[in-house]
Amino acid sequence: MPTEKLYDMALKYKKTKLWNNLYDTELFALKLSNGKIGYCSVMGELGEHIALALYIGDEGLSSYRQLFEAEDAKTEMERQEKMLSQDCIQCSFENKDELTPIEIEEAQRYAKANGVTYRGKKAFPQFKRYRPSHYPWYLKDEMDEQLLYEAISAAITIAEMLKTNPKRSLGFVEGLPYKHTIPLLESRNGSYQLDSIELPAEQEKFYPSPLVSNELLVTKLKRKRENSKVWVCEAIMVPTPVSNETKNDSGFVEAPENAPFFPYMLLAVDSMSEMVIPNELVENLDSDAEKLVLALAHAMDEFGVPGEILIREKRTEILLSQFAKQIGTKIVQCDQLPILDEIEEDMLAQFSEQKEDELEQFLEMFLEMDDNALRAMPRELQMQMLELESQGVLPEPVAIRIRQLFI
Repeated sequence: MPTEKLYDMALKYKKTKLWNNLYDTELFALKLSNGKIGYCSVMGELGEHIALALYIGDEGLSSYRQLFEAEDAKTEMERQEKMLSQDCIQCSFENKDELTPIEIEEAQRYAKANGVTYRGKKAFPQFKRYRPSHYPWYLKDEMDEQLLYEAISAAITIAEMLKTNPKRSLGFVEGLPYKHTIPLLESRNGSYQLDSIELPAEQEKFYPSPLVSNELLVTKLKRKRENSKVWVCEAIMVPTPVSNETKNDSGFVEAPENAPFFPYMLLAVDSMSEMVIPNELVENLDSDAEKLVLALAHAMDEFGVPGEILIREKRTEILLSQFAKQIGTKIVQCDQLPILDEIEEDMLAQFSEQKEDELEQFLEMFLEMDDNALRAMPRELQMQMLELESQGVLPEPVAIRIRQLFI
């Protein structure tokens, strides 16, 4: 839960309207209390998303740079993955209807205790933790709150400096955030001192390339290889978040404690039959790479071993390279693989329909439950239902019952 001092600092920052003076590519750095360097991006120039994002260390900065790579993504799957690879802590300002009920409750609690009134558009502070391949989530870590507080404080100092100094004289550089010098703030004796720091070069991406340790399985696959058989493969992030927390009898996680994640899978297709080969989902592509490749090996044992695997991007090529050598299968790079485009587009559409079906099932269950059971639901879930009711997306019988029970 955000602290009062974080709300205080956020509302003070909002008054500076720093986004009118800086572009989101004009970063400034901050020496954080945990010893790391934070990189701050000020958003809001167009008035659509007013926010301050703190990217911590080289990994955070690398995730920030992926936002610009997303614009050049070759597929919608790739674009979504890059957009969901953010590693930052963010303070933004939203309209009330853009907040969750939990966030509204927290903001109103703060306002009541401090005599604050939220007026106008984008009036409500919102605090989010973005982690790669995870759904943006509430701030729950005290250190995250502290570091965001420091970033907002530094941004206010930058705003004060810009009142009397041209931004170029402070060291701000326009253009894409690659290797150059940016302003650096460091707290000394209770005040910020201005220096400069060179943006580090972009980190080289590391992709795992595991071996299958089951020698008997590898030997079996070598013997079963069919040189005429061709598979098409691609490692992808599945566009629907899932939770590994306990589900209720209807298969739902009612009020997850932690952020749901977007799982990865190794999409494999037989090019002749166009059959999608069954595979499994994993939470992390890097740490679970061996599990993915082993699952592919078992799928080959069941559905046949291809003589060639067609791929179109580097990550999948590296992921499968060692295993392919083990079983004597050739990996072939192709610029375009229309079959993957078609399947991935279908997946995006199906996941969208699945989301609608899950909501429909939940609403049916809601109408069947008695009043006492519904009142015993966790408060977080009640607030989520109230949020849907306020958005006008629920059938009227459901909306009426929600208002009767929870308001």
